[in-house]
Amino acid sequence: DSGLFAQALAGCESMFFCIPQADDAANVIEHYETFAQIAVNAAKQSGTQRIVYLSGAGKDSPLAQQAGSATALYHAEDILAKSGLALRALRCPVFYESTLWQIGAISHAGMMFGVMPGSYPHGQVSVRDIARTAARLLIDSTWEGVESLGVFGPSEVSMDEVAQWISKAINAPVRYQQISLEQYVGNLRKLGVGAPLAEALGEMFDAIGKGLDDAEPRSVDSATALSMPQWIDEVFVPAFNNPPSY
Repeated sequence: DSGLFAQALAGCESMFFCIPQADDAANVIEHYETFAQIAVNAAKQSGTQRIVYLSGAGKDSPLAQQAGSATALYHAEDILAKSGLALRALRCPVFYESTLWQIGAISHAGMMFGVMPGSYPHGQVSVRDIARTAARLLIDSTWEGVESLGVFGPSEVSMDEVAQWISKAINAPVRYQQISLEQYVGNLRKLGVGAPLAEALGEMFDAIGKGLDDAEPRSVDSATALSMPQWIDEVFVPAFNNPPSY
């Protein structure tokens, strides 16, 4: 509802915009495009001048239009970029926090599962560092125009490395197992994820494993970002030791 959105933005010069996941959407790309256009309309109604947008790494990759949920993020970024509003698109790789979804498999089987090859080093980042970058932009009222920022952790990591670090942190063997795209989508469907979103997520991780994020320039902030081993100690281990009750 762009009218209610505009009311919520009253008096706001800048906004952080994160499109909610397309849990029930019949078409994931249309879902993201619709939310982006609503945001543009609301910002123009309310007089909001700047948008800090949570986008995805790899927008300029040859794989960008075959990357499922990431492709949807890129389409929304294009709508925001053409709006005439000032934009900073935070192009982020896989979040460290996605590893939290592996807690059940690690607890019951000592394993992690995913579409990407276990030995492939790829960019990841903590939500803490995304928030740090976004906050810096939100309190700065001087920037104009349209730009993107690659917000990454300090180094590329492989899922085999992540499994090793978790194994050491929880003092129990953990192994990463690559599965097929079909198996991954099937697992999500068993967890109640709708078919369009399950397929879009699978396509995104498949594209990342083929190099989607590799060409994304890193921002200077990546040098001071939280490392994956630090994040495992500070966030993953407490979550593993006190899993949610659902």
